[in-house]
Amino acid sequence: MHKALRTETGVPLRIERGWVDKHAEDVKRLKRLAVVLGIQSKAELLDGSTNNAAKCLLDVILLGHALARGGILSDGINALAVETIGTASLRAQVPYLDAEFCRSAAQELERYEARREQPERILKTEKDWSAASYDLISRMGGLFLRKADAYRHAEFTRRYQETTRRTRRLMLILEARAVELETGRRVMSSSDLVPGVLKSVPVDPDNSAPMTEIPVAMNERL
Repeated sequence: MHKALRTETGVPLRIERGWVDKHAEDVKRLKRLAVVLGIQSKAELLDGSTNNAAKCLLDVILLGHALARGGILSDGINALAVETIGTASLRAQVPYLDAEFCRSAAQELERYEARREQPERILKTEKDWSAASYDLISRMGGLFLRKADAYRHAEFTRRYQETTRRTRRLMLILEARAVELETGRRVMSSSDLVPGVLKSVPVDPDNSAPMTEIPVAMNERL
C-alpha cells in the first residue's frame, strides 16, 4: 500500500450495471484502511517510534489524494474525510518529529499537492460519467435538480479548498520545523523556505495568493 500510494493510483471508473454498488463497497474498505493506519500510528507511538507513527498518517493523507484522483463526486467527498483525518493527526505530532522526517514529509506533500485532483475536474468527471451512465435520465434529472446540484457543487468546492489549505499549511509547518531543528532559527515566512527547501511558496486555493505566514503556536488550529 505504501508503494502503491506513491504511483499513479486513482479511481478506475466503469460504466456498467452494478458498478456503483461495488465501487461504494470498495471505497468503504479503503476508508477502513485509513482507520487501520490510524491505529497502527497509535501503536507506533506507544512503542516510542514517532517517525513511524507519522509515516502512517502521511499515508492517510496520500490515500485521500488517491481516492479523489480520477473519481466522481462521491469519491471526492470521501477523499476529503480521509485527508482531513490525516492532516489533523499528523499536525498534532509535529513537535515530536525529527528534522529529517519533517523535511522529507513536507517535500513529499509538495510533490503530491502539485498532482492534486482539482474540484473542477472532479465535478466534470461526475457530469461526464453520469451522462454516459444514465444518458436521458441524467439529462432529465439535470433539468429538475439544477439548483440543488449547484448548491451541492459549491459546498463541495468550498470544503475541498478548505482541506487543500489545511494540507498546504501543514506542509509549511513541517518544513519550518525542520529548519528550526537544524539551525535553531524560527522561520517566520514561507519565502525563507524557497528555493532552498521548497520549490515554490504554496498558494491559497481561494484567491491564489501566496501563503506567506507560518503558524507559530503549535496548538493553532489548521
